[in-house]
Amino acid sequence: MINFTLALAAMSALAVAPVKAPVPAPAAAVEAASAEVIYDAPEGTSTTYMRSGIGYAYDYEEWEVVIKDEGGYAGEMVETTDGTVYIKNPLVFYPTKTWIKGQRDGGVITVQLPQAVGEFVDEDFGSEAFYLYRMNFVWLDDAHTEGTFYVDEENQTITLEQDADGNWNFSIRDDNSIIGMAYEDGEWSGFGDFEQCYVPYTPEEVEIPADIEPVRMAMTYGEGNGHFVSCIEDGENVYLGGIHSDCPDNWVVAKKDGDNLVIESGQYIGIDPTVYRYSYLEAADYTLIDYPEWGFSFAWYEPIEEMTFTLVDGVYTTESCLVVNPEKITDPVEQALDPIVAYAEPCLKEQAGDVAAAPLAPIVTDFMEYDADWGMGYIIFDLPKVSEDGDLLNTDSLYYNMYVNDVVFVFYNDEYPIDVDEMENVPYNYSNGWDIDLDKGSIQHYLYYYIEYGVESIALQSFFEAEDGTRYYSDKTYVLGGTDSVADTSMAKVEAVSVEYYTLSGVRVANPTAGIYIQRTTYADGTTQVQKTLKR
Repeated sequence: MINFTLALAAMSALAVAPVKAPVPAPAAAVEAASAEVIYDAPEGTSTTYMRSGIGYAYDYEEWEVVIKDEGGYAGEMVETTDGTVYIKNPLVFYPTKTWIKGQRDGGVITVQLPQAVGEFVDEDFGSEAFYLYRMNFVWLDDAHTEGTFYVDEENQTITLEQDADGNWNFSIRDDNSIIGMAYEDGEWSGFGDFEQCYVPYTPEEVEIPADIEPVRMAMTYGEGNGHFVSCIEDGENVYLGGIHSDCPDNWVVAKKDGDNLVIESGQYIGIDPTVYRYSYLEAADYTLIDYPEWGFSFAWYEPIEEMTFTLVDGVYTTESCLVVNPEKITDPVEQALDPIVAYAEPCLKEQAGDVAAAPLAPIVTDFMEYDADWGMGYIIFDLPKVSEDGDLLNTDSLYYNMYVNDVVFVFYNDEYPIDVDEMENVPYNYSNGWDIDLDKGSIQHYLYYYIEYGVESIALQSFFEAEDGTRYYSDKTYVLGGTDSVADTSMAKVEAVSVEYYTLSGVRVANPTAGIYIQRTTYADGTTQVQKTLKR
């Protein structure tokens, strides 16, 4: 069960009446208005919106439910001829990528809940439905320090009202209620909104010349990361498509200035599919600030009006940072950058065809030898996408191997949840969502392994496979054993003082049974480690 301690922010945001907790799992008494998940809306009149909301979201970094008050989220409604209205991503702070439906009568849209909004893999690799319910806040203790939300058994209706400006609004704050996402039995997930506002909004997109064939350029950044962009040159204008890797179909325009390219801030670059916020290109100066005593660093971004790429030996370089921001910066004094992603000091060069070359060697950033108590070991590593010459490699042709005792390891589906019988060459972009995984958009990968005995060495190697089948291998990086081993330096042996387990939706479990959990370990030196783990 998700519950949280009410801080002052929560108290000021929701005037909660003292309510006694009902019997658990009250959702059994509530009949679903729609048990089928709607993945695609039917044909109708579509209107796009800029959405804002106030509600609750589970913060997986702080491990608690927090109140969020944010805007800039993309919204869409589709109305059919009979007045049925389909609403995409009905929760502001949790994009389900699905739709719910309501009925419009003049300036009111009535939505009858519960409605199914998704199916998610549970801890046992099974499928479990999530529903939207109208939920009421209840105290869990007489001191009114902790509370949670339960399904409202009497009222499952939500209404959105249209104001004179054409905006749609709803608020159930005064009823101590939310639109909450919960499991079928009514257990709250930690996500829910008590206010929303939909403002009609159509972003201004860059129009590109229709009669010029784009060429492909490589944009590299960071330590071995990058992606391909499209380029159209038309007089003094240079159009760049897919400058944000998650929005490949959107374009920005740069201006020629001699041998330089100048890109102005504030250009719309699409809807980021991860957070579903309208995204804008913002140029920034940045400074890395280190806190060695705390063991971390962060980047501080200062918005600037434009970024300049200087042409040097066929490569456009800049010392600025390209920030994908969820709002357009119109007042740098009042508005701060809130990067969805930041591309530090990107370089651009024409690279029309795929380059067949060996990638740089894998870089191991963390490693744990097999631990009998945990039933596994793990490797966290970076896989560069570039060659020694700095050419960007097509990740569709990149693979990697794990070697155990210098023999290529084979992943079998009776031990790993993969959709083939066996796999030894792991595609660069492959993930089973659990023990073979990667951070989308980054070069960081994860591998868990379950070999308890006889492991003398573990190594990683990546390779590029050309169209003719030729393979270009990187150097091997030894994780354990071998001359490049990082086993003794990548992870200090510090005593663990507490271990907590949570389900994938953030629910704490005191005595986990078989399945997948998020494990949070606190060590004697005060540091914490969070990772997925499999209980067998």
